Amino acid sequence: MNDTHCKISAATLARTAALALALTNQVLSACGKPMLPIESATVEQLVTTGLTVTAALVGWWKNNSFTPEAIKAEGYKIVTPVLICNPDTFKDVKSVAGETVSAGDALLHLETK
Repeated sequence: MNDTHCKISAATLARTAALALALTNQVLSACGKPMLPIESATVEQLVTTGLTVTAALVGWWKNNSFTPEAIKAEGYKIVTPVLICNPDTFKDVKSVAGETVSAGDALLHLETK
């Protein structure tokens, strides 16, 4: 079995967190409950708008690798683990699929006791 795992990079997570923070701040600011403790409404709007625009542009520009296509483009394989949480229920569990499967393909043959 190949040990290549699908990973989301730390940079992708940091950009996503920055965007989430900026959008949350923007929404709270619009509702009159800003996260940034600035008294002047004009300065607050400029700061929050600048933060939102910057985070959105950086997030848009970078390949954030959330889609299967983007993850594959970075050289990772898409692997979906299959766990059987009640193996005592079955007499036998056999893999019937090859290395690559498509939607609707049989994966396992489970023989009940």
